[in-house]
Amino acid sequence: MICFFSCKESPNTQKLLEIERNIDSKPEAMLDSLRGIDYGSLKTDRDKAMYGMLLAEASDKNYCLEGSDSLISFSVDYFERTDDQLRSLVSTYYYGRLLYNNQEDRKS
Repeated sequence: MICFFSCKESPNTQKLLEIERNIDSKPEAMLDSLRGIDYGSLKTDRDKAMYGMLLAEASDKNYCLEGSDSLISFSVDYFERTDDQLRSLVSTYYYGRLLYNNQEDRKS
């Protein structure tokens, strides 16, 4: 019974998983949903890594991926340490996209 309460996902975790499920079909709405989440309210490293990965993905899908790499860097580092290969791949991809976009901005 103890695990039942301690293993239950937080509302933020549930929201992040819902955003992940819908990000391809509704990228603009999912970006708005992500912006509505207070990063400081995320309690676990997994939630913080999910947030950074999803924010980069949603921003890219809305053609506005640029700026600091601190959130997506955290995501890359976190997922590389886990057995979550898909999220590791996704976060690494969007980290590369962010670096590329930032490089292009400096050339302009």
